[in-house]
Amino acid sequence: MSPDGLKVAVYLTHSDSAKKGIYVLSADGSTNLATTAPVLPETIFGLRGGGSFFNVDTAELESWTPTGLLLYSVARRENGIQVVAQYEWSAANPDGTGQRSLAQWAPTAFTNINDVGSGALSPDKSHLVYSSKNFFRVPLVGGSPQQLTSAGTNFAPTFNSDGSRIAFMS
Repeated sequence: MSPDGLKVAVYLTHSDSAKKGIYVLSADGSTNLATTAPVLPETIFGLRGGGSFFNVDTAELESWTPTGLLLYSVARRENGIQVVAQYEWSAANPDGTGQRSLAQWAPTAFTNINDVGSGALSPDKSHLVYSSKNFFRVPLVGGSPQQLTSAGTNFAPTFNSDGSRIAFMS
């Protein structure tokens, strides 16, 4: 839901691959999907590896603030019997333009692949903490991720109310 409550964003799939992606719809139901294009089409996730295209499995709008959008996507590519997953956190302007990658990685040999990628937006909405076995912090304006933990497999971060601490599972 948009900060003003007038719009909702959803990930929709369609048989026409050009119509897959995140759509911004009017909360009152007046949006005509037949003539609407995705604000963030699936192709913006641009996840590629080994020369073949990754299929986007999940594309989620994690947070919609007056200053921007925070997106999370998971893509996979099957290479024979091996499945390669790739994760990405990205940010964009409130209208979907200006998308930039905050972090992108392909994990290897995790005990529970479903725990990888979980993240939390700081209470002041200035940075993201996400899991790639260990925790990393990255500013939403972009920049290099800073590693916060170095032992175990850590997931499910949650900030306390003032953003000074993070609780998590390990």
